[in-house]
Amino acid sequence: MKWIDSHRLLISTCLLLFYTFSISFYFFMYTNQTHLDKTLYVSIMILTLIGISKGTLISLGISLLVIFIFGSYMIWLQFHFANSIVTESEMAMEPFFTIKDMFVWQIAFLISSFVSGHFHHQKELLIKKYRYWEKQFNQLVTIDSVTAFDNKRRFFLQLKTEFKRAESYQQHFTLLLMKIKNWEAFKRLYGNEEATHLLQYFSGELRKMLRESDSRFRITEDTFAFILPETPKSDVEKIIKNLVENNSDFSLKSKDRLITLHFEFGYILYDEQLEDDMRMYNDALDELNSYVD
Repeated sequence: MKWIDSHRLLISTCLLLFYTFSISFYFFMYTNQTHLDKTLYVSIMILTLIGISKGTLISLGISLLVIFIFGSYMIWLQFHFANSIVTESEMAMEPFFTIKDMFVWQIAFLISSFVSGHFHHQKELLIKKYRYWEKQFNQLVTIDSVTAFDNKRRFFLQLKTEFKRAESYQQHFTLLLMKIKNWEAFKRLYGNEEATHLLQYFSGELRKMLRESDSRFRITEDTFAFILPETPKSDVEKIIKNLVENNSDFSLKSKDRLITLHFEFGYILYDEQLEDDMRMYNDALDELNSYVD
C-alpha cells in the first residue's frame, strides 16, 4: 500500500510538471506575449501552487474567480475597442482574444486546479500513511520483544498518567517492582536461550496471576514493574507471596532439571504527600534495593 501510494504521488507529480511545461511552451511559442498573456500565465502558476498547498476546492474557487475577472475584462475590452478610436500601437499592445483563446485559458485554469488539487490529495494521503505507520512503530517500540510486556518508556508514561489521575480523582494505586536475583550469573551458567525461555515462561505466569486491570512492564533486563489499581498493602503482600511460591521452581528447557529462583521486591502505595511520579518510582526502587527475604 505504501509503495502504491508513493508511485501514485510520483506519477501525479510528473503529470503536473508535464502539464505545466506544456502550457508554458504553448503560450510562449505560439501566442503573442502581451502583458495580459503573462498575467494569465502567472495566474495559472499561482493557482497550481495554491492547489498543491491548499487542495482542489480552494484552488477551484480562486480559479472561478479569476475566470470571472478575466471574462469581465474581455467584455470591457470588447466595448472599449468597439466604442473608442484606438491606435495601431494600442491594438498591438492589447489584441483581441478569440473565443478559442478564451476557452483554452479557462480550461487551463480549471485543469490547473484539478491536477494540483489531486497532487495535494495524494500528498495528504501519504502524510496520513506516514503518521499511521509512525504511530504503529512507536507503539511497537514500547513493547518488550521477549515478554510482550510494555517497556521502560511506556512504563514512565503510564506511571505519570496514573499519578495525575490519582491526584485528580483520588483513585489510589500501588507501584510494585520485582527483580530476578543473580540474573547475570544465570545467563553465564545457562546461556541466552535459557534466559529467554525463563522470561517468556515467567511473563506467561504473571499474566495468569495478575488482574486484567493491572499493568505489567519490563523496565530493565531483570526487573519488572506493575501498576496495581486500588490495591491495599495487605493485597500487595499476598501478590508478592504468590509470585514467590509459584515461580521459585523453574524447569530448564535444555536440561531435565529444576532450579530455584530468588526475587527481590519493592513497592509503594500512592500517597498525597508524594511530590510526583518520579519520587514514587525512586521510593519503590529504594525499597527494592534494600529488600531482604
